[in-house]
Amino acid sequence: PRPPPRPMDDEPVDEEPMDEFSSDLQSLKQNLDATNAKTTAMASKFGVPGISDDVDATTDDAAMASSGAHGVDGNNASGVDPSLLRKTSGYLWKRASDTKKWKRRFFALKHQLRHKNDPFELYYFSKPTDSTPKAIIVLDGAEIVAESRNAKERGVRYEFQLYVAGGTMVELYADNEQERQDWLDTLGAVIAAHRRRMHV
Repeated sequence: PRPPPRPMDDEPVDEEPMDEFSSDLQSLKQNLDATNAKTTAMASKFGVPGISDDVDATTDDAAMASSGAHGVDGNNASGVDPSLLRKTSGYLWKRASDTKKWKRRFFALKHQLRHKNDPFELYYFSKPTDSTPKAIIVLDGAEIVAESRNAKERGVRYEFQLYVAGGTMVELYADNEQERQDWLDTLGAVIAAHRRRMHV
């Protein structure tokens, strides 16, 4: 069969698909703007935990916490025993959700809260000097598990996993067993504190 004739230049062209595409593009842009605004608002309200312009990135974690470097004042409504917070910032390896490759990221825990209903969150950055996190992991309702799921992969040891609300799994591993245990103790403490808040 012969192909249908091409429309002449003066024939009207259906613009509905283009309008629909423009509408989708506008919607995506609005969603992105809303996400950026939320991230900015979070940073403005809580600061960037574990990072401060006046604190050296190599400063001891305890000194950072006591100096208020986590972006919140001393009014701590978290309900977490400070002695259980063994690790509030440092490097971990995280498996990328898209490429499945392991990438070294700098993590910082927001554990000092202004209000008892504020969420516990784990921020991660490409490097400590970054001012904007690559993502924020909400720890309220999360579960933490220490399993060797990827022991056959070269260099992957001292693993643990975070199962966040909604069932998403975040795979992590530390550089040594002590680092892993410190993160397990700390994250376990804030997750337990959230559970206690929910049952008060």
